[in-house]
Amino acid sequence: MGSTFIAYIDESGDEGFVPDSGASVWFVLGAIVVRRASELAVVKLIDEVRQGINLRRQPQHRIPDKKPLHFRDLGHEQRKFYASHISQADLHTVSVLINKQAIVAPENFIEQTRPYFYAVRLLIERLSWYCRDHIRKEDIGDGSVADAVASSYFFAIETNRYGFTEDSYAKLLLPRAYRHQGQLWGYGIKIMPRETEEKRRDGTLLIGW
Repeated sequence: MGSTFIAYIDESGDEGFVPDSGASVWFVLGAIVVRRASELAVVKLIDEVRQGINLRRQPQHRIPDKKPLHFRDLGHEQRKFYASHISQADLHTVSVLINKQAIVAPENFIEQTRPYFYAVRLLIERLSWYCRDHIRKEDIGDGSVADAVASSYFFAIETNRYGFTEDSYAKLLLPRAYRHQGQLWGYGIKIMPRETEEKRRDGTLLIGW
């Protein structure tokens, strides 16, 4: 009997193409993939992170048990605490990073072909490669650990209102990113469109992690 894998998927950023309307430059889809036997460990990880954050908060500001952890709602040090726990867990991550401003024909990304579905196709493809590499089969789910992964990479590439990025979370998660025969780019991290990936390769797009 082959092993069964479960993937948890979440997103960060938005799908809009009009910067003046507040649309993000990047759209990120992130996933974690674990063996079914390790599924309870993911729930335990979230509980441990929640407890660790609550220990350092006043009672009135503590996160209720079972309430989802949203990465964006946490402070900087709490995000690093969360990411460090993920980095030590028995799981792997896959992320698709789409630079919407670099898409040559954004008018093609409307209705059923908007960035979300395009990113999902790329993500599922890479999850299937992971399962192929580690024995087949996968189920798809939704979980707040994936929210942390998607948001970590989003903060690493999307500039804030002061023109800065924050890559410390992504750096913590890199050891857990899926690699095929040692290759990270194109597997555990996929950048689109092709023009943006080419800039990463030639050093025009500076990514410090």
